Amino acid sequence: MNLKRFFMLVITVIGVFTINRLNVFGDETGEYLIKINRVQNCVTVYSQDDRGRYTVPFKSIVCSVGINLDDTPTGSFVISEKQEWGELVDGSYGQYCSRIIDSIMIHSVPYNSNDKSTLKTEEFNKLGQPASLGCIRMKVSDAKWIFDNCSEGTPVIVYDDDISPGPLGKPKTSMIPEGHEYGGWDPTDDDESNPWKNLSPAINGAHDIEIEAGDKVDLNENISASDICGNDISELIDIEGEYNQEKAGIYNLEYIVTDGFGYSARESFTLKVNEKPTETVEQTTSASQTQVVQVVEEPKTGVGPIMKILFIALCTFIVSTLFIKRRQ
Repeated sequence: MNLKRFFMLVITVIGVFTINRLNVFGDETGEYLIKINRVQNCVTVYSQDDRGRYTVPFKSIVCSVGINLDDTPTGSFVISEKQEWGELVDGSYGQYCSRIIDSIMIHSVPYNSNDKSTLKTEEFNKLGQPASLGCIRMKVSDAKWIFDNCSEGTPVIVYDDDISPGPLGKPKTSMIPEGHEYGGWDPTDDDESNPWKNLSPAINGAHDIEIEAGDKVDLNENISASDICGNDISELIDIEGEYNQEKAGIYNLEYIVTDGFGYSARESFTLKVNEKPTETVEQTTSASQTQVVQVVEEPKTGVGPIMKILFIALCTFIVSTLFIKRRQ
């Protein structure tokens, strides 16, 4: 074995040991572990269990890694430095930068300058796919969460798994329409000057519903929703409140939706479930009795069966008597 191969083997063993140590034993200096799935462009943040191990999936974040995959190195790192604004390798700027190695940082989608109204909108719309020069890009709200909650020394693992993005899945992305008047701002930026903060998602078609007990009704039928950019997010609508379509009562419910930028909307509606009218046994019996009474009380007309028999017998007797007398 030559010297180069020996050192590569040592580095690999150290790397594997470090990753396993972070996964199993935790790290006393960090509350969280950040794992970045490079091929899925998804970040999962883990918190510690009661034994100090990073086993509890806490938060999932959509990201963009290097457009050339190898520009984002795999391995085990720690957050070593932080900057609220950082100049990036191409001369653009990122918010809430957390350095993990050399020029590789976790930060927001890039800006043309260190001005929050100069977001590169076309780069924002690439979140969820490879797009950077090696750094890990996120929405401002996610980059800020890591900046605020993951101290220097927080362990970071970059790995590849093309089957699963992570235990919490990969969040859906939302796009800013091209040419939108607020396109220079990241919609998730909590800055008070952010014009997106004056908008909210829309829920359309909400109205009170009245049914009979036992009816099966889709409460989401003809209900739609759009995010603050106008994108359709109807599939994200949830219903808040308890109800039972089998049981009569009045249920006060709400449609609720949260878009991919973190903005929410609510619309109240009432579900009224009425008792289902049924044909009772008493009603059926009463109707039958009425019909019988009518038949019994009908005046009799014509000759009944008994009268016919008596009439035939009488006629037979008379004919027989006359026949006998004539013979005598």
